[in-house]
Amino acid sequence: MLQDILIPLIVVGLAELGDKTQLSILLLASKTEKHLHLFLGTILAFFIVDGLAILAGEWIAHLVPLNLLNILSGVVFIFFGFAILFFRNEKAETKSRYYLEHPFYSGFILIFVAEWGDKTQIAGDCSQPDTMA
Repeated sequence: MLQDILIPLIVVGLAELGDKTQLSILLLASKTEKHLHLFLGTILAFFIVDGLAILAGEWIAHLVPLNLLNILSGVVFIFFGFAILFFRNEKAETKSRYYLEHPFYSGFILIFVAEWGDKTQIAGDCSQPDTMA
């Protein structure tokens, strides 16, 4: 029981070090005085995104054989890697004038959008041994 909690916690914790969302939240925290609002917004987004990922992963694991799921995950990963390489937008980015007036919403939107399909969602799933066999 304790192993089922500790292994994913350690794997995801290590994978999160230097993650894009961690660095983004550090940047947001340096630009606001309302740290509690930022914290609450990010925690709510994590609960929603990770909760939905857990539910969807459990549902898909019962419908799709594990071997096929591993192959599909690899294909999708490689496809998006090539898509990012070849279809980069070379336009100059425009800076937003929005200066964290609402850190709750900024943190929530940042995490909610950035965490979909993050490597730590996959790492948390892969850290569990195959108990379905």
